[in-house]
Amino acid sequence: MRKRTKPSNEKSVSPKQKTDNSCTGLKASIGTAPHDRGAFIRDLSSLYDLYRTTAQNERYYAAKLKTFRAWGLYLDIAPAVLAPSCLGSWAFFKEGPGAYVWTVIAALAGILSVVKPFLQLSKGIERYSKLYKAYSDLYFDLKRMVEDVKYTRSFSGEMKRTLNSSRDRHKALSGDDPCRDKKLENRCFDEVCAQIPVENLWTPPND
Repeated sequence: MRKRTKPSNEKSVSPKQKTDNSCTGLKASIGTAPHDRGAFIRDLSSLYDLYRTTAQNERYYAAKLKTFRAWGLYLDIAPAVLAPSCLGSWAFFKEGPGAYVWTVIAALAGILSVVKPFLQLSKGIERYSKLYKAYSDLYFDLKRMVEDVKYTRSFSGEMKRTLNSSRDRHKALSGDDPCRDKKLENRCFDEVCAQIPVENLWTPPND
């Protein structure tokens, strides 16, 4: 079974970085290198780690946004459907067992109406929309950079500046969501490992 490598870990991903990361896998694939070559490999490792970590976060916030929007839609529709003017007009709910069922439904509709403002779903949707867009923009910037490295076989000074700027952008986003869903995080990690295995990222051939 192919060994998977976890994207590099900053605050937004996990409190502990595993030793078998993409940097380790990259170094193992090229062996010992001269000093300038070593600096090149370190730059590549840093780029690939950030690229894969950002891909994980993009997927994570896409899933969170989808969940919050679904709950928001449900809580908008449910009270209207359960209102007396809708279900309450059905003959079944006016007598016998139906009357008891209607009592429960009416109570549920009232609870949903009261609870919805406290859930602050609209704020959650707004926050996750911003985070998803920010990570998506960063991901595509890094993806373009990864492709440039692959075709140019180099890591220019401009690329280093772009990488440093990308690190700053990622760090600024990392503290915006202190309560992470670890189960969802692991699922996104598995998806990134399948989509962007470290073995498929370009590295210079051994001398």
